[in-house]
Amino acid sequence: MYVINYNQRNDVHSKAKEFWNYVTGSAGGWPTLSRAGIIAGLDFTIESGSNEVKFFENNTNMNYSSVVFTNFFPDIAQYAATQSYDNVIIYGSDYSNGFGTNPPISQRGIISSSFADVNISSSFNTTPTNRQYLSMRGTGSFSGSFHLFLHNPEHTDDTLYQIVSSSFDKDRFRSTLSASPVSSSLIPTFNSSSISIGHGIGDWPDYVTKTTQGDASMLVTMGGELYLNSYRADTIGTEQSSSYLLSLRTTAGSGYVNENFIISSGSVDSNNQKYISQGRVSLLLTPEDTKVLFSYYNSQHSKLYPPVDTLADDDISDDGWAVWRLKPHQGLSTPSGSLIRMYDDSTKQIQDVQIGDVVKSFQPIGLPDEEEFSNFLNYSTSDLSGSFMTGSVVVGSGVSTTPLYYTISGSNNEEYICPTFGSAFANNAGSGTYKFIQNWRLDTDDKLFDKDGNEISIVDIQENYDEEGIIFYSLDVEDVDTYFSSDILVHNAGGK
Repeated sequence: MYVINYNQRNDVHSKAKEFWNYVTGSAGGWPTLSRAGIIAGLDFTIESGSNEVKFFENNTNMNYSSVVFTNFFPDIAQYAATQSYDNVIIYGSDYSNGFGTNPPISQRGIISSSFADVNISSSFNTTPTNRQYLSMRGTGSFSGSFHLFLHNPEHTDDTLYQIVSSSFDKDRFRSTLSASPVSSSLIPTFNSSSISIGHGIGDWPDYVTKTTQGDASMLVTMGGELYLNSYRADTIGTEQSSSYLLSLRTTAGSGYVNENFIISSGSVDSNNQKYISQGRVSLLLTPEDTKVLFSYYNSQHSKLYPPVDTLADDDISDDGWAVWRLKPHQGLSTPSGSLIRMYDDSTKQIQDVQIGDVVKSFQPIGLPDEEEFSNFLNYSTSDLSGSFMTGSVVVGSGVSTTPLYYTISGSNNEEYICPTFGSAFANNAGSGTYKFIQNWRLDTDDKLFDKDGNEISIVDIQENYDEEGIIFYSLDVEDVDTYFSSDILVHNAGGK
C-alpha cells in the first residue's frame, strides 16, 4: 500500500486549516469575537479536467443518530464556554432533514440545557442556510455569538468555494491532493481552529480518503468521538452523501469504552455487532507508527469487518487523534503454507511449527534483545559486520485472517506474500541502511535479506484484496524475534 508522506500531509493540513479559519473567522465575513462551528461534514471534490476544488455538503442527518448526537452537545457547550460566548445560535434547515426539523424538536430541550448548564443562552434558526450566510457577512449584530451549523451552505449563490475564492489558493491545494495516490492513507483536510487540546470544535483533525469510484470519506474526531461521513459516487441522482457515526466515548480515569456503530440504511449487522461498511480500506496511522485506526469494506458484497481494537483512555493523543492500538499478533508476517527455515536447515510449513522448535534466525549487530517492538523499528545500521546467523526457540504463535495483503516480486524472480501489518529486514533504498521496515512502507529498490545473506531487490509491489481473507501466522521466538519465512528474513511484529 502506498501511504501519503508526512510532508504532503502537513502541506494539506496547513492549507486546509488556513481555509477553515478563514471561513469561520472574521476574515470570512463573520463578526469579530464570533465563531462558526459546522457539524455537518464538509467535503470536496475535484472534477476530471478541472482545476477547481469544489466544496460540498456531506449532510449529517440528525435523526439517524439523534441519541449519540445528544451526548455530543455538552462537549460543544463546554468549548463555547471556554471561548467566553454568552449565546449560541443553532442552525438546521428543515429541508436538510427528510424526517422533520433539524435538530428534532424532541432533542432541542436537551441541547438548550447543555448550553444553559454553562450559562450560555441558545436559540434555533431554520432559515435556509444560504440566506443565513448572506445575512451575517459584513455585519456586527452577531458579535459574541457562537454559530453552530447542522447544515452547510450548498447553493450556488453562497457556496464556501465562492466565499473564499479570492483568498484561498485552490491550485496549491489541488496539486497536493492530486499528488497523493488513490490508495493513499487518510489525507487531512480541515481543522477548525488552532486549539489542540480539550473537548470541542477546536480539536477536530479531519481526514479524507479517495477511491477510484470517486467516493470520498471524511473522518472527524472530537474529544474521543469519531465521525465518519462517506460521499458515495454510486448514488448520483439521489442523495449524494450518507453518514456513518462511530462513537467511541471514553470515561475519564477508567478503561471503559462504549462503542456505538450507527450504520446507514442498506448496511447490515453481524451477530448484533454493527461495523462500518465501506468500499475500500481506510487507514489512519499515528506518527509513532504503532497505533492504527482502520476499517475494511467491499462495495459489492458489503461484508463487514470489525475494527482492530477498542479505545483506552491513553489512546487519545495530545493533538486530539483518537486511535486504536494494534492487537498482539495483529501484525502477522507469514501466510499459511509458507516454509519456515529451521536451524538444522530443514523446513516446516508455518502452521506446523510447534513451541520448542528451533528456527533459523539472524542477529544483526547492535539489535536490542527483549524490547518493545517499536524499538526494533528504530534500529538501523550501515554495516552488518559482526552480525551472525543463530537458532532461536519458538515460544508462541499467533494466527489471524485479513483480506488485505501484498504480493512482492523480487529480482530473483520469486514472489512473496505478506500482510499490510508486519515487517521485513531490508536495505532501505532511500537511506542505504539496514533496518526493519514495515510492509506498508516497503518500496521498489528496497532490498530484502535471504537465508544465505544475499540481498534481493524489490521490483514490484501489488496490493490485493480477498473478500474471504488470507490466513497469516506469526511466530514468537526468543531473543531477537527474527526468522526466515520463504527464506526471507522477517520480524515478529505482533509477539512481544
